[in-house]
Amino acid sequence: PPAAGETNWLVPRLEVREAQRHTGSLGIQPTTGIRLEATLERNVSDVSPKTIGGNGENALGFRLLQSDWELRLGVNKDQPRVRADVLHTLTLREGQTRTSILASIAVDRASIRSLRVKLPELSEKEANSLRALGNSVNDMVQVVDDAGNAVPGGLYDIQFKRRVLGRLKLRIDWEYTGERKSVDANQSDVERVAMINFPTAERNSDYYVAVR
Repeated sequence: PPAAGETNWLVPRLEVREAQRHTGSLGIQPTTGIRLEATLERNVSDVSPKTIGGNGENALGFRLLQSDWELRLGVNKDQPRVRADVLHTLTLREGQTRTSILASIAVDRASIRSLRVKLPELSEKEANSLRALGNSVNDMVQVVDDAGNAVPGGLYDIQFKRRVLGRLKLRIDWEYTGERKSVDANQSDVERVAMINFPTAERNSDYYVAVR
């Protein structure tokens, strides 16, 4: 494997020692989110990757012309692009407020293993009821600093079972039980709706609120 952070990769060569002449073809297929660019080509020529059996995105193809061929590739990593369309539902009952977040997530360019979400400041009781659901969801953990203390601001990481690319749906639930918080002396029974936020998502994502 290339060294960590390698940006100018020397492609390994296969050599048959007793052979007097080496020719052939070389196909290179990067995973999603990796772009390759030839920075040094010696005794190789570019060909369409489809002619040698490669048809994936960003694939490269080469003809090997002599045994002492050399190829270096620049390695560039794309940043994932995330869009999150959200339906934020509050269900108000006597002495209870239940919040449900339904999010449709679209990920392209590169895969992600986790997704950060910013929630309103939750009480200890609300945090104990917090959960994330979805076929791809593995866990939801609060973001902590190097000392292991919770980072202020209601930041959580939703961790997935595997790297995710494409579309997925997830749900976040929590509830509050008891009298509603007062805003001032004249409003003792007020419910305040605070939007959630996916910090890495595009700003043009759609956001809807429903109150029941």
